[in-house]
Amino acid sequence: GLAHFVEHMAFKGSDKYPDENLISELIEQEGASTNAFTSHDRICFYVHTQANIELMFGILSNAALHPLFREKDIEVERGAILQEIADGMDSPDDMIAKLFGEMVWGKHPYGGDIPGTKEQVSSLKRDNFLNYYAKYFTSPNLVLSVAGGIKAEKVFDLAFQYFGDGAKAAGEKAKMPEIDYSYKPSSRASLLHKNFEQVKCCLGVLPREWIAYNKEHEKERIAAGLLADILGGGMSSRLFKTIRSQRGLVYYIMAGLSVFENGGEFWIDFGTDPANLPLATSLIFDELDNLLKNGVSENELLKVKNCQKMNYAIGQESVLHAALQGGDAELKGLDLQTPEEYFKSHIDPVTVSDVTDMAKRLLPKENFYLAAVGKVADQAKDIEAIMSS
Repeated sequence: GLAHFVEHMAFKGSDKYPDENLISELIEQEGASTNAFTSHDRICFYVHTQANIELMFGILSNAALHPLFREKDIEVERGAILQEIADGMDSPDDMIAKLFGEMVWGKHPYGGDIPGTKEQVSSLKRDNFLNYYAKYFTSPNLVLSVAGGIKAEKVFDLAFQYFGDGAKAAGEKAKMPEIDYSYKPSSRASLLHKNFEQVKCCLGVLPREWIAYNKEHEKERIAAGLLADILGGGMSSRLFKTIRSQRGLVYYIMAGLSVFENGGEFWIDFGTDPANLPLATSLIFDELDNLLKNGVSENELLKVKNCQKMNYAIGQESVLHAALQGGDAELKGLDLQTPEEYFKSHIDPVTVSDVTDMAKRLLPKENFYLAAVGKVADQAKDIEAIMSS
């Protein structure tokens, strides 16, 4: 929770802009917007603007490089974060993400709540912020990414002016905590009974080293992503057609990857009526088994390739998305490519055989674990029987 709390503090006040209201007024009078977010392995601060770019560089650099971490600001923001945590505890989507994360990751931070717990947030002192900031906000860990209608020469001038001497040159690049790939949950199913109208479910595999953001495993990661799209990437995907269109058991069902620097997971998310949970789960396994036995077609693979290309191209049309993608690629040591270069080097080379190999490595039933939140007490025995058979 400390990283997330630090992110919240950046725009509360810095040495040049000590007042939060002053910061928001300066930004919004130009029609600009600012925000920040924390993921399981990144903190990001950004400004989105079309005017007075130098002012925005100044505000952003001061917030990121010279936060004040005043006691009074910490106490005020602590209250807001505690409410954010409470909001998540009332959210079925947040609850299933937490339950599944803890199940498949164990004690690893990738399985933890980004905002932390009430107890953790309540215990943090100013020294915690100062020590964390000194350790991680050093030049090897920081990337500045800019996209949009500005010339490269201007970017370099502003970057050196506002960021060139503000970050400590000392220190090493932070590494993500090692993943214990020998870890296994104590049970194949984790069920949390809540009085919800719908049961939220996540069915997935334990972390794999090759579902990671690094060059060594790029081809495997891309192939696994295409497999996920074949299963649950759209209205014509296999699971959507079988579970939703033909049987009406769910409103949504999707498959995907959660990818980090040193590992990741494959998952299937769906929501269903409590009484339909055993049937929906069994039908999902039937569809996975069907793919394992009969493989995928060239047309299926071509379809999901085209969808991934379209999504990548659409992302490039958003200036903010392009800036975020550029910074993310630099942090992860990946190449920043044009859409055409990315398609040629990453998407086009993947073959049916590559996707079939991913299916053999991921989809056997014994690989899967199920987390479910909702009225699950009456279905517990049936679900446990399905998962253990």
